[in-house]
Amino acid sequence: GMYAAAEEYYRHAQAIFSSIGEATGEAGVLVGLGTLYVRQGRHDEAVECFAQARIARAAAADESDKAMTLDTLIGLSAGLRKPEDAKVALMAACEFLSQTGEHSRHADGLKLLGDIHVKEATYFEAEESYRHAQTISLSLEDTPGEARVLVGLGVLYVRQGRHEEAEECFA
Repeated sequence: GMYAAAEEYYRHAQAIFSSIGEATGEAGVLVGLGTLYVRQGRHDEAVECFAQARIARAAAADESDKAMTLDTLIGLSAGLRKPEDAKVALMAACEFLSQTGEHSRHADGLKLLGDIHVKEATYFEAEESYRHAQTISLSLEDTPGEARVLVGLGVLYVRQGRHEEAEECFA
């Protein structure tokens, strides 16, 4: 079907970029292919594509491409209907952000991951994601970032009936 055709085109484009030594183009194609795999629920293949794209981007050392790719991943995760697909895309983005020192955006990704966990009522994982994001925001002295995380934590605590802790988050 359409997915198979798209996969074939991505693989062909990847081969062309690779053969001419165009790492930035190859990285972009790999992210596209990974995104296609996420949409099909092929998570292992998606993560492999994102890892290959990371290697290609490192070879190109193209900062703007890295940033664009991460925005794509985070945007994609928000648009995915299946929470599981969104979590895979976000975790891949967070791992990459952590490795590349994009700490503020890493915290944003973790906050989004926490939001997904709250929607799914997986509260332990939600709190873990929020706490990790909060630690990063505090270390960067990113007050707006920390405020966003505290709102997420507050909502989580309200859902759990932890009203005193929720009030502290909203204070």
